[in-house]
Amino acid sequence: FAALGDRRLTICRELTKIHESAMQFTLSEAIYYYEQNAPKGEYVLVIEGRNMADLEQESRDAWAQLSVNEHMQHYLSEGMDRKDAMKQVAKDRGVPKREIYQQLLNKDT
Repeated sequence: FAALGDRRLTICRELTKIHESAMQFTLSEAIYYYEQNAPKGEYVLVIEGRNMADLEQESRDAWAQLSVNEHMQHYLSEGMDRKDAMKQVAKDRGVPKREIYQQLLNKDT
């Protein structure tokens, strides 16, 4: 629970059998429910994936650890031309391309 957060999940019981059922909870609700009701039978848990906004924020945070110049060098070393690398750096950081251009211009002067 601590590693996943309070994600949504579906608990499917006795799949392909007569008494098949599916219940939807958050992880905390499921914990509470099964503390009160002993589980019986076979279960399949379907847990919600990571939120896309959280993944994008983590990516921006990871790139923010590098300077703009280091970030550019990363893409240039992979064979990208300067213009495409600048676009990708801006996208990775969630800022306009002109902001990256200005930072690189100030670095070069």
